Amino acid sequence: MGSLMDQKDLLALYNYDEFSEEKYSPWMNFDQSPPLMETGPDFPLWRQNDQSEVHLSEIWKEHQYTVIEFGSFT
Repeated sequence: MGSLMDQKDLLALYNYDEFSEEKYSPWMNFDQSPPLMETGPDFPLWRQNDQSEVHLSEIWKEHQYTVIEFGSFT
């Protein structure tokens, strides 16, 4: 996904300004989610305390279990 668009463009699309089907439906790709107990894809995250970038794979190395909460800032 990163090669298709710049991260700022992606964030702008994700943080849509109103909750309407045409804006949220492109994100509803549950059929593309990894199966339960299978490792998901690696991607960059930003730490809440200092906004430093870290990759999910780095967190997996540090912790046996990892929970990531996703949500829109709508």
